[in-house]
Amino acid sequence: MKKYLILSVVALVMISLSGCQFNIFTEFDKIEIPSAADLSSKASSDPDGFLDDVNDYVDSESISEDDAAGIIAALEDIYDGTIPSDIETQQEAAILAGAISIDTDPDSKEAINDIVSIALAGDADLVGVKALFPTNETEFYEMLENMAAASAAYTAFESTLDGNGDPIIELTDVERGDIAQYAIVSILITEIATTVDPADLYSFVIDPAADTLPGYVDPFDAGGSVDILQTYLDFAGIVI
Repeated sequence: MKKYLILSVVALVMISLSGCQFNIFTEFDKIEIPSAADLSSKASSDPDGFLDDVNDYVDSESISEDDAAGIIAALEDIYDGTIPSDIETQQEAAILAGAISIDTDPDSKEAINDIVSIALAGDADLVGVKALFPTNETEFYEMLENMAAASAAYTAFESTLDGNGDPIIELTDVERGDIAQYAIVSILITEIATTVDPADLYSFVIDPAADTLPGYVDPFDAGGSVDILQTYLDFAGIVI
């Protein structure tokens, strides 16, 4: 586990130092977000138009934590194929779902920023990474849910890449770096959270003296998660 944590967070430092920052917001008037039912209906009837609407919500910084769930659920229906659409539309939906899952949760967004500091401090192991988790119990479980939603979106996005690891949708190098940074952090945290009982993980997080996590089994031994992390390193053009 430690080996892949170190490689991944070093990559995140490289992405950060290259100037990649996930900042998709500009100044517009706030937009009233429709109900979850209306969002789902629009996504079903006009997936591409719905994505245009979501981009407007993002650009205007109109999405609150309360609004996010309905938007993400509708985006998931697009990227997982529940709503028929082409691969390009599915890819855009997955990217938006991953970003919104993290950007609308302050603790998840803070984890994206903090992991670079952790890496630079040389604490890229399980004990160091536990500092990414909030110690407030409610916020802890909310962060796990949001990171899991982001991880699912980025896992779905990765499954649509071609044989060269490239998407159909056109992305700049900076956008690739942003996506990789969010994907790596959300997948790592979700892997950690799913290998143990979440209650045990929370106890580990809030105990400053804890240096081992009972029941923890390296999720990367099986190889699957290493593959997707490597895919995202390659996707961002990071060679370690």
